[in-house]
Amino acid sequence: MKTAKVFRHGNSQAVRLPKEFRFDSDEVLVKRLLRGSRAGRFDLESVAGPTRHDARIRWAAHITAIIPPYQARRIIRGAA
Repeated sequence: MKTAKVFRHGNSQAVRLPKEFRFDSDEVLVKRLLRGSRAGRFDLESVAGPTRHDARIRWAAHITAIIPPYQARRIIRGAA
């Protein structure tokens, strides 16, 4: 099992992903994972759109805070 590194910078928190899970874009869509109507299925709740019901997922991470992309870039540059 691969794990992601969580780190803090002031009051913000970010996740450093293993290389094989990194994204090719500057932004990602974050959804809240809820139990679906049957085993192996999940409801994906979003602030910016409708909930997607009974979705299958390949990967998920526990996230406790969300920060705007511009702040994440500044934090990552400072940690490097």
